[in-house]
Amino acid sequence: MTKRPATITLPDTVLWANGQEQNITPAVSNVVYPASAVYNGTKYAVRAIMEGLRQEEKNHGIRSTIVSPGAVRTELVNTIGNTQIQAGISELMNADDSKGLVLNPEDIANAVLFAIDQPKHVAISEVLVRPAQQEV
Repeated sequence: MTKRPATITLPDTVLWANGQEQNITPAVSNVVYPASAVYNGTKYAVRAIMEGLRQEEKNHGIRSTIVSPGAVRTELVNTIGNTQIQAGISELMNADDSKGLVLNPEDIANAVLFAIDQPKHVAISEVLVRPAQQEV
């Protein structure tokens, strides 16, 4: 019996977890910025893999969803080595929610739950979640 390429990479948990494969990849997988072609390219690759998974596994009851968040409050800002860039991003991360500049992790969790909670005949293949005021 020949295995489908996607099932070789699927963890066993996906096959019993309601038939739903989720992947979180940044909103930059939808755009390309100067000086970040390699980074953006890796994010495009994730999109291609997820689309391949969707096509290979749709007849086996497995739905796949890409959730692409924009700016989200995380501790990632603490890993930035350039202090000027870190300061600017920290300011963004600390912005009041009413300014619409940054999302909370709960916002992304809600998007994931939305995709999972659909009836079996509905596949949410992609969700792009951005802060209301995010430019790109």
